[in-house]
Amino acid sequence: MLAWFSYYLAGRKQQVHCGGKTSAIMDVICGVPQGSVLGPILFIIYTADLAPIVADRGLTLHQYAHDSQIYGSCLPAAICSLPTDISQAVANVSS
Repeated sequence: MLAWFSYYLAGRKQQVHCGGKTSAIMDVICGVPQGSVLGPILFIIYTADLAPIVADRGLTLHQYAHDSQIYGSCLPAAICSLPTDISQAVANVSS
């Protein structure tokens, strides 16, 4: 099964054509083929652990299609700590 996923995701290349010009062909080193059947499933598997990590900082994770955003709200008295909470949540997700 791992070999099948590796074959599906590895060795992809991309090129951009815009305004009559074409870029060089580049290796695609992350992500999944857009419009693929497996793309949404792999995204869910990959991001399943994000919500609890973000919630530990009292923030909300919003996920849609291929995008995740961290939202925070607070009372005016706590506005100074919100940037720190968001930064810490991003650092926790990164690690």
